Amino acid sequence: MLEGVAEGADGAASTWTQLTEAFENSDGALDAMADTMTDTLPRNGDFGSAVDDAKIRLCEVFAPLAKDAIKGLLMYPVDY
Repeated sequence: MLEGVAEGADGAASTWTQLTEAFENSDGALDAMADTMTDTLPRNGDFGSAVDDAKIRLCEVFAPLAKDAIKGLLMYPVDY
């Protein structure tokens, strides 16, 4: 079916062929991109626990403040 499309489109056959060849010759490009994407600092795991500790500490500090702020807002009725 795809060959029929390539042959049936006037002037598009060479473009289709070029696209097909480029796709077939792209072996390794996806692997190279995956290697680049996964070769990052967070993958090493050096900072994972430090980030988790920071999140926990932020919650410990700001949760009581948020709780008090919400309680304060609930003290004032809102008319809609």
